[in-house]
Order: sequence, then structure tokens, then C-alpha cells
Amino acid sequence: MPLLPKTPRISRRALPRGLGGSAGLGALADRGVPAAYVAPGHQPTGRDLIVISDWMCGRFVRLGWVQEVDRSRQPNVTEYLDPLLRSRRLTGATAARPW
Repeated sequence: MPLLPKTPRISRRALPRGLGGSAGLGALADRGVPAAYVAPGHQPTGRDLIVISDWMCGRFVRLGWVQEVDRSRQPNVTEYLDPLLRSRRLTGATAARPW
């Protein structure tokens, strides 16, 4: 049985780069995720909370898609979670809570 030549494997990151990124945005749009180039409609999302990665969180902040959390409506966070968040990294976080 002859050996077949080894074909190079395409990484998950190389494929969208090779396609110019447009295929990746189209794939996300097909799954209900709006692409970043869509103009904001200033409509409610119908969601109270989302959990995203650090990278995506930074992107949301740069795009202005986050809003400050109303501390007066979170008494349990103030009482139980804030004492645990005394680290420098989370000091002053007004739009995030660790989960």
C-alpha cells in the first residue's frame, strides 16, 4: 500500500486569517451573534448578564458595549463579595463582577 503524502493541518486561527476574517464574521452572524461592524441600534438586548473571556471583555469595553452596574440593586454583592475583592486588579471595577 503506497503512503499518501502528508497534508498540512490548518489551525483554527489560520483559517479565518487566510479567508480575511469575513468568513468568521459570517459564521458568527449565522448563529445569532451580531458582528462588530453593525451600527448600534440602541435597543435592549433582553439579557441581564453575560459571561465572556478576558479578551472579549476588553473588546466590549473598547466598543462601548458595557454599562456601569447599579450597586444599590446588588446588596449581596456589597455585603458578601466586595470584602473578597480587595485585590488591585478588581478595585474600581464598575461594570464587572467575577463569577
